[in-house]
Amino acid sequence: MMKKDKFAALALAVLLAGCSPAQPPAAQGISASSEPPAASAIQLPVETAPEQQQEVYQPEEGLTAQETIAAYFDQQYQAYTSLSDIDISGLLDLNQMENRNLLTWLQILNQRRRLLRENDLCYVETEVFPYTILYEEQPEDDRMSFWSSRMETDYDEVYHFRISGEEGRAYPPTFAVNAQHTVFLKREGGIWKIIRHYYPGSVRSLRFAGELTLPSEEEMLAELKLEFSSAQAAQAVATPPGAAPYNAEAVVDYANRYMAKPNSEFYHIGDWQGNCQNFVSQALSHGFGDEMTGEWFGGSGGGSAAWESVNSFWRFAVENGGMGGQVVPSIASAQAGDVMQTRTKGAGDEDEYNHILIVTDGERLLLAQNSPACLVYYSDLVNVQTRIFRPCYLFA
Repeated sequence: MMKKDKFAALALAVLLAGCSPAQPPAAQGISASSEPPAASAIQLPVETAPEQQQEVYQPEEGLTAQETIAAYFDQQYQAYTSLSDIDISGLLDLNQMENRNLLTWLQILNQRRRLLRENDLCYVETEVFPYTILYEEQPEDDRMSFWSSRMETDYDEVYHFRISGEEGRAYPPTFAVNAQHTVFLKREGGIWKIIRHYYPGSVRSLRFAGELTLPSEEEMLAELKLEFSSAQAAQAVATPPGAAPYNAEAVVDYANRYMAKPNSEFYHIGDWQGNCQNFVSQALSHGFGDEMTGEWFGGSGGGSAAWESVNSFWRFAVENGGMGGQVVPSIASAQAGDVMQTRTKGAGDEDEYNHILIVTDGERLLLAQNSPACLVYYSDLVNVQTRIFRPCYLFA
């Protein structure tokens, strides 16, 4: 039997392939032409009545940089909840591949959600919930040092902020609620343009696979039907004598409790470097009565490769049988307590995955994650392949 307090003195393990690529050594920081305001908040009204929708949003001259950021999120939310497309290209510097990908990605998101709802394949959220942008003077990590060596375009302003929303709600994926955002802007002809919007998960979604293309309606619907193809009901897996049984309810409770506020008994990698597998491992261990193994363990001082790396965990738990359970063949069979790994389509080795989440609601297919630390619906997982594992027991 191995408990997390036995590893409090461990040095933090080398960060393996978790939720995002490892970051390079910090470079000399850069500063914007003017300082963003400290700890202010803007409450954003959201209106989604069909008659208020616009096919193209054209920003007017005179909008401040913060009003431009507000419009950027507001227009996305209107499109998201109305299942319609709103072109926000007027807010973006389209010389940047990431911004061109964002426009296509948002189209794919709305296409996917609309077809899922029209074909009654799964729950699709359309209710509007309030949210607030909370501006911060400085980031809490070294992202500015990182971007200083990678920004190929000059910018005039940079803003750091978090988005807060109602607890227990899922917002559009680009909102990355609870995580830290950074937006770089420049002024063109009296209009502010967003050069880059960075948040945990944005690189994974918008840069890994090159230029994105919008699939046809037929292609998307065929893919969705395949994802939800009926699968034979999974056979119950009995817990062998001496093994710790899996308590899915305890895992869901842990995920909801510590998703946005880390458990102080464990180390925290941080969204910047990818905390998704560390978070999921903590929740699974709690589901096994806080049990661990000699290969899969973590504590306040660090964790093993299987504990904090998405692909190492899969090899340990599934391929090498380190965790009793079963691979779930279809999202149609997923249930609360299952874990889901994703990989960006077209990015790298097809056997290498770059993110992991926990199913917290099997009816609505709602998932909890870190990096970013928020809830997301399966309906909103765009341009990814998935694999699902259902833990059942553990020999400590």
